[in-house]
Amino acid sequence: MLALRIFIVLILLSVAMTPVLWGHEGVHVDIDRITAEIAKSSAPGSLYLLRARLCRVHGRPDLAVGDLEKARGHGVDLREEMLERAGCLADLNRPRAALVILDRMITRFLKPSPRAFSQRARLRVAVGERDGAIIDLARALSLTPDLELYLLRGRLLEERGAPGLAASCYRQGLEALGGSVLLVQALISAEVARGGHDEALRIIDEELADAVVATPWLLRRSEVLRSSGREEEAQRTLRRALKEANRVIARRSVPVHRVTRARILRALGDLAAARRDLEIALETAPSYQAARELLAAIDEETAGEKED
Repeated sequence: MLALRIFIVLILLSVAMTPVLWGHEGVHVDIDRITAEIAKSSAPGSLYLLRARLCRVHGRPDLAVGDLEKARGHGVDLREEMLERAGCLADLNRPRAALVILDRMITRFLKPSPRAFSQRARLRVAVGERDGAIIDLARALSLTPDLELYLLRGRLLEERGAPGLAASCYRQGLEALGGSVLLVQALISAEVARGGHDEALRIIDEELADAVVATPWLLRRSEVLRSSGREEEAQRTLRRALKEANRVIARRSVPVHRVTRARILRALGDLAAARRDLEIALETAPSYQAARELLAAIDEETAGEKED
């Protein structure tokens, strides 16, 4: 319990601290505190493990490796030590060496943790072993549902040319975790990719029924209609979306609403009006990346029209 309390305090303290460590002692209050506890402890293994984790948080996995060696000599949970060691090697740009440790761990223990499978999956993606990553993600998700892992597995399946399997993955995530906009959006994209436009529209209509702000879903609906060749319906939906966007902005003009309306105006072919909305959004939020990217795309389209 002492180790757990210390770890929680350290994570809270680390948020406000400089992201670089130059040594174990005398630099940060949190490191000093653990070092003092180690000196007093008769079983400091868990404290070495905590200090190693904190070194990784501060971007010094090289220092963490030394503490992991000491932790192993004091009887810590070998699975935790191996996971941390693999993470350090990955941070040191040694993914193959990290995979060796995780392979050994998963083979050795009858009940590996979900973290072992998810960590190995990410490393397999990094070294190009995507099929193995998909399998590892399925094994991790069978143990513990996780939004990020559902999204990653679905994306990998889509990249493998299996949008139907990706859609099933996203549906499993929705069943396990409840409503998630990210999973719903991913499911719609997967349905469109496999030709399930009607199913995608059904999902969007369900979201529209409960949406506080309908504009993004109306825009997405128009995109699905257009991709299925139903241009007239797409245009009607865009005009409805523009009317809704005007209403929202009249009530509260914020950058995200301006960018959404700019997307609608662009789809309707009114590039000048779309550009004005983006310029207004960037005046308020100069670093808004989505606005910058959309503005660059519109400028490119405008330049192309002038050349024609």
